[in-house]
Amino acid sequence: MEPPVQRYYDLVERMIARIEKTPEPVEVDWSKITTPEGSIPKIQEYSEYIDKRIYGAIDGSIPLSPTVTRVIEKRNKAQNIIVYTGVLSSEELTKRKADEARRKKHKKEGGSRRVKTDHGVIKKGDALLRICKRNEFLQQQKNLKIIEYDKKISKLVDYRWGVTVRAAVRWSNSWQNENRQILK
Repeated sequence: MEPPVQRYYDLVERMIARIEKTPEPVEVDWSKITTPEGSIPKIQEYSEYIDKRIYGAIDGSIPLSPTVTRVIEKRNKAQNIIVYTGVLSSEELTKRKADEARRKKHKKEGGSRRVKTDHGVIKKGDALLRICKRNEFLQQQKNLKIIEYDKKISKLVDYRWGVTVRAAVRWSNSWQNENRQILK
């Protein structure tokens, strides 16, 4: 078994080797960036770049460019996505809690469903009966509308027929009068 000091030195040597193998950070082309995925560290990189450029512009060492505005827009978009997903997830959580409470209440009532309608609260079995009666009622209403429609049509046909007959009589009378005047 190795002494603890030797294990420590071995660990340090492995860490140094790992650090030496780590590639240097790649310079990012900020003019061609996309919206970062919803992770805080990625957004932090964008914020650091923005801060560096703005402080440089204030000092006069780095001029501002349209790239900075683009990076700001992308960072803000990512932050909004994170906020909205948080809001939506909290809304979803409240919906789930409400559904769970409704289910618990139903289970506590012993499974007899109560349905709130325009005419009051009814139970599950009553609803089926009311639906059957409702279908009969709707059929009766449909029949009444058909009867009213037929009455209106028959009145219109009678009226139209009367107008047509009177017009034909008038036309024939005037035509006959014109023919008599021509023959005279």
